[in-house]
Amino acid sequence: MTLTIFHEDTPGDGRTLLPFRPTLLAAVAPAAPGTAVRPIAIDYGASGPGIAWHSGESGVDNALRLLGRRGTLPVTVRLLDELPVGEDRKAMARDGQAAIGAALTSAMRSPAL
Repeated sequence: MTLTIFHEDTPGDGRTLLPFRPTLLAAVAPAAPGTAVRPIAIDYGASGPGIAWHSGESGVDNALRLLGRRGTLPVTVRLLDELPVGEDRKAMARDGQAAIGAALTSAMRSPAL
């Protein structure tokens, strides 16, 4: 089994789901037999803006800032249903973004425990 993680590929504010880049799905379009694409929604809750990789911040600065952070970081990870795999990277990116957006939106509506 091979696992590959693709991210939004753009710095953001930690509050908004940014457009997914179809070029990141070139590795699976066209897909080899048995290939599955499964979106994962990672929700940092109220901590999102504080850990986001902001525009203008280098990768090294972001990593150092996060590694220097004190305390715990609550995170919820949701493994979502597989996406239809085909040759259309734009459709896969759109489907992945929609699935993750729906998971994060429903989490925001859920009452706190």
